[in-house]
Parts: sequence; C-alpha cells; structure tokens
Amino acid sequence: MEVCGLFCTVKEDGKFMNHFRLPGDFILPFLGCDPPVVLSGGFGKVTKVKIEPSHLWYKNNSRKPEYFSVKTIWHDLPEHPGEADALARRLAIQNAEDREHLHRVLFSFRRADCYCLVFEWADGDLTKLWQEMPNSYQPDVYEHVCWFFRQCVGIMRSLHGLQNHASSFSSRDGIGRVIYDACHGRHSDIKPENILWFKNYEDNQKDHLVIADLGLTQFNTTKSKSQVAWADVGGYTETYKAPESDVKRSIGGKYDIWGIGCVFLLHASVFLLGNVKCVEAFSKLREKEGQERRSHLSDTIFYNLVSGGYGDAGSPTAKSTRFRAEVKVTVTEVSEPRIAPPATSKN
Repeated sequence: MEVCGLFCTVKEDGKFMNHFRLPGDFILPFLGCDPPVVLSGGFGKVTKVKIEPSHLWYKNNSRKPEYFSVKTIWHDLPEHPGEADALARRLAIQNAEDREHLHRVLFSFRRADCYCLVFEWADGDLTKLWQEMPNSYQPDVYEHVCWFFRQCVGIMRSLHGLQNHASSFSSRDGIGRVIYDACHGRHSDIKPENILWFKNYEDNQKDHLVIADLGLTQFNTTKSKSQVAWADVGGYTETYKAPESDVKRSIGGKYDIWGIGCVFLLHASVFLLGNVKCVEAFSKLREKEGQERRSHLSDTIFYNLVSGGYGDAGSPTAKSTRFRAEVKVTVTEVSEPRIAPPATSKN
C-alpha cells in the first residue's frame, strides 16, 4: 500500500523512507474512534484513528486497513530519531521474506515539535493471540503446526535482517538521503507485548505476527557490536533480559536471542498445552524459585545468578563477587518433553 498526500509516500520497493516536517497549524485528516483508544508508554503514546479516505491511495487491489495507529513521540528527538532509522532499515532489506515480520510504517511526519509514525492498527499483541489459540490451533493438526513454525521462523529471519542491514531515508526537506552502513542492530526489549498480532494480513495471511516497538533498537558498528555496556542500554524488561546483562555487564548482537527464546517457550507452551493459563502458572513457578533462592533479580526472570566457587548462592551478597548464570530449574523442566510429540505429517 502507498499513502499519498501532504505527508509522504512510502514505497517498499524504493528502499527508502521519506520524512517531512509539517506546519504547526496543519490540520491532520484523522478521525477519532468511539470509544477513543490511547495507549501510553515510556517513549510516547499510540492513538487509534481512521484516516479520511480522500487522503489515501491504494496501489492495485491492496487490502485497505480500517484503522491506523499514530505513534507520537513526546520526548526531544535528534534530527533522525532512532525509530525512524530502525524502520528505514526495514525498507533496505531487499528480501521481502526477511522484512515480512517487522512492523511496517506507512508514513511519518513531524508537526511542530511532535514526531509521528503511522502504522496499520494491529488486532492485539501475542498475549491476546494466546487467549484465542486454544480454540483455533491444535498441535496434532498438520496445517496448524506449519503455521506455528512458519511464524517463529519468520520472526527470526526478520530479526536477523534488522540486525544486519544498513538503512537510508530522505532528509526532512526531501533533499538528498542519509545512508547508514555497516551497522548491527539490537532490539533490546523482545517480549510478548512487542510482538503484534494481525488476524488477517496481506495476501490472505492469517494470524500474522510482527516485531514492534523498534524505537528501542540500537545500532553499533562492527567493532563495537559486542562491546556495549549494559549501563547504556535502556527500555528493557527485567523478565526477558539476557544473563550477560548481569554476568558480563555488557551485551552484544546476540542479546535478543535469549529474549526471543523465552517468548517462544511461552508461545510453544500455549500451543502444545492448549491453555493460556499455563503462562501465568509458569511465571509463578519462576517467581517461587527466585524467592526460595533469595535472589536480587526479578522473580519472574528465566535464570539465576550463582556465585562462582560457592555453589548455590543466588544473591550478590555472596562472598565471591564473580557470578555465572544458570537457567532456572523450572525453566528446564518446562522445556523437557513430557508427552509424545504430536503428529507433524499428514500421513
């Protein structure tokens, strides 16, 4: 889909994203929803809107979204905000399959001191899909198994694409393009709430998942991608942070792999057990183990810190100041197969 008008035009085959500044008194063609939907977060707010049809032009017979989300960033921003850079990198990924599971920006604009990104409105995040899954997917149905793995593989491909591609987008006055090369990305806050769910996506794709909230994505050169101090990482969620954040106090390009692994473990649990309540039950088990070890970490985190040389000590008050991470016993037990695997073939 292409969006035209006084904003900008986004062409996925053009490998760049335009961004324009609008006058402060420019009237936006947005129609509110009843009841209004406004979601707030640490980096801005997201508003659900309809857009006046005369301001939209759809290429060919593209699917026409009914609602859109307008993300307004409310803190001071540099000339090219990090999220615009991350979204522009999506356009630079030439293989369509590698960008298919990254949230697609339709257009962006800056009016006065407000910077806005406009997306198609999602039906929910992964936690909402989990509530629907037991009634829609069974692990002994071949097509359902294919859907499950297709989504997981697609998310991993898109995450890899985000981490390993440069970007470019036009300057705010539309003259010239800024190009970023040889950079490596890291999302830093992979969690179920940052995986969005679309009931119906392009090309009749059902229950499609995309990685969202790219505003936290940080990019580093090849030399520095494995030497980022943990103190310089912001916006992460304690439950899904990787062990190196506590053990090494620095993180690299593989940091997101831990978080996506934790999310996939929860996702697989709901799919195999057919009960969304297993997510809360699993969280309580991890919390109980953390409390029993008197850990200083978040109780719902997926690992424990063990003092090197002093055995079963989960607190930094242990005599040794050197720590190693251990996957929680409850996580290991959940990961072990306890039932015969479901049929994965039509025969």
